[in-house]
Amino acid sequence: MSLAVTGAGGFVGRYLANHLTTGGERIIRFAHRSAPGHVAVDHAIDSVERQAAMLRNVDVVFHLAARAHRHASAGSKALHMRDNFEATRRLFEAAVRAEVSKFVFVSTIRVLGETSDRPFAATDPLRPSDAYSESKAQAEEWLAQQQGRGIAIVIVRPPLVYGPGVGANFLRLMNAVGRGWPLPLAGATAPRSQIARTNLVDLLALSARARASDFSILHCRDDRDYSVRALIEVLAELMNRRARLFNLPTTALDVFGRLAGIESVATRLFAAAQCDDSATRVTVGWHPRLTSRDALSETVAWWRTL
Repeated sequence: MSLAVTGAGGFVGRYLANHLTTGGERIIRFAHRSAPGHVAVDHAIDSVERQAAMLRNVDVVFHLAARAHRHASAGSKALHMRDNFEATRRLFEAAVRAEVSKFVFVSTIRVLGETSDRPFAATDPLRPSDAYSESKAQAEEWLAQQQGRGIAIVIVRPPLVYGPGVGANFLRLMNAVGRGWPLPLAGATAPRSQIARTNLVDLLALSARARASDFSILHCRDDRDYSVRALIEVLAELMNRRARLFNLPTTALDVFGRLAGIESVATRLFAAAQCDDSATRVTVGWHPRLTSRDALSETVAWWRTL
């Protein structure tokens, strides 16, 4: 089997490409910038014809390349639409021309919203709340309209992804816990879904080999949904630190979030945000290989090397 991975230089894409290589598959690694073993391509700009030529004799395309940062700025929505919607459209058209069998698109659970009264189901309506999730939602809607074109479409919606090499807010949280900083998150007790990178990559690899349906949406999560408070407590235990937690009014938390570079902290950390992956486990036969605790332990072991 021949496989192509876009975003192969990224946090998940690099690990996925390496994982697939161990199975003896032929892997084409696409990245935005040229690097040894990677094919440089800009999916939002390069022509459909050029991309189709690159995908000749490829069986499955994994599309992970995306503009992921959330910070609002002038032109942010346009850039997200270019890199997350237009790039997906062009790559899919190239895959159709190249007669690829399956197109796996990595989206985000946040296309369904920032918070959940109950775990999000794959059939829930799309409710994106920012430029990133809106661009992913529009890509999903467009892909849903492409059914029947001779290529199986799989949309995977992960929640927060973590693991060795993680950055952004998860790394900031680990640094704060490891340094013993007091954190105003004692009241952050609502459950939130996460997934270890290893578990997500297992699902992606399985989706390439699973019996193809014309169109499917897969949710995924670890074996346990941690609240932010519980996550801090587990990280502190694994780091041999004491979790220093206290309460702070919501208005003060928003100020704290802005200072820490975390937007809408009260909503994003204190409200429930879970996903229901029961259909994925039944239809694809997937289950998390690593327990969440083992995955966090692995992540902490990496953090100690920094």
